[in-house]
Amino acid sequence: MNSDLLKLLNQNQELPVVFMVASDEFGDYSYMLMKRYYGELETIYIDDEKVYIGEDDAIEHLSDYYSDDEKYKGLSEDGYDIVIRNKVNELEHYDAIVIWVNM
Repeated sequence: MNSDLLKLLNQNQELPVVFMVASDEFGDYSYMLMKRYYGELETIYIDDEKVYIGEDDAIEHLSDYYSDDEKYKGLSEDGYDIVIRNKVNELEHYDAIVIWVNM
C-alpha cells in the first residue's frame, strides 16, 4: 500500500493532496491512528459546503437536488441532463490526489 501511494504522489507532484476520512467519531481522543488507507487521482467538485468526488458523484447529487424544481419540470430528459452537466461544470473543481482513510 505504501509503495503504491508513494508512486502516485511522485508521479503527480503538481497536484494537491486531500484526505477523506471515514469515522463516526474519535471518542475521548483528539487523534486516532489510521492504518487503512489508499490514494487515487480524482476530480474534486465543491458546492458550498458539499464535496463531490468525481463528475458522476456531482451529477447524481445535483440531478437529485434539482429534480423537484418547477423551473425544470417541462424539460425533456436530455434537456435536464444538459442543465445538470452545465451546473456541474460551473462548480469549483480541480484534480487532486485523494487519500481515503478508514478506521
